[in-house]
Amino acid sequence: MPKKKQKPLFLKLSQNKSRNFSFFCLFDKFFRQFIISKTVYKLILISLFQASLLSADPIPDREEQRLDESIRSHYEGLKKARELLALPKIHTLPSNTIIRFLGEYPNRTGIKIIRYNVIEDPLDRLNIKSSEEKSILLEFNGSVLSRIEYIVKIEETGSTARTYTKIIDETPMDETINDLEIHTLDGISSDLYPLSAIPNSGINKSRNSFKKNFYLKLLQDSLIQLNLILQLQKQTENSNQNKRINSLKNSLNY
Repeated sequence: MPKKKQKPLFLKLSQNKSRNFSFFCLFDKFFRQFIISKTVYKLILISLFQASLLSADPIPDREEQRLDESIRSHYEGLKKARELLALPKIHTLPSNTIIRFLGEYPNRTGIKIIRYNVIEDPLDRLNIKSSEEKSILLEFNGSVLSRIEYIVKIEETGSTARTYTKIIDETPMDETINDLEIHTLDGISSDLYPLSAIPNSGINKSRNSFKKNFYLKLLQDSLIQLNLILQLQKQTENSNQNKRINSLKNSLNY
């Protein structure tokens, strides 16, 4: 009398399935050549399956994905800086703000917006206690934002100690944010490392913290500043147009 075929615990999987499950199929075929009780056999399979989950690729960090999407959204907003490249002259700027262009009009390829802050010595107002400078450089290749560079400087008067941080994104329009380069200088000690080198595991998640509490705030601040500069140019242009129109109206009086 022919032996009744025993149903396998795992169905045969197609080749496009993960190699973990393919391994289970081989495991199933191999162990059926030996006499092992079903209980022990199931326990072995369950143990191997749990081990495979531990060694599998990590689940994508949803918080980091959300932060990266927000960064890319701010990058899109900063592309409006191209409007300033097309202006022959910048008429009005917010206080403590300087603009420098890369290239000459009408062939400009970038713009650097610099903001500075001077802190007076509370004991002697004629002296400066410290100076702070924050700048963003936006470079364009045609209509494409091709490079972003942030620099944050803090200098103490009467001291050689200086804090300097530079953040560079050489490919802001790609899908990867973690290829940012971070340059730091604290006194005489300097470091250079990619953002991908900052750990993002455990409870602290330092990379997420850097993006959320530092880099995104820089981007938000720069976007507000850029929108203010654009608004001031439009207001100045409207004012100049009104003056020209009034001049033409006055010419009708004679």
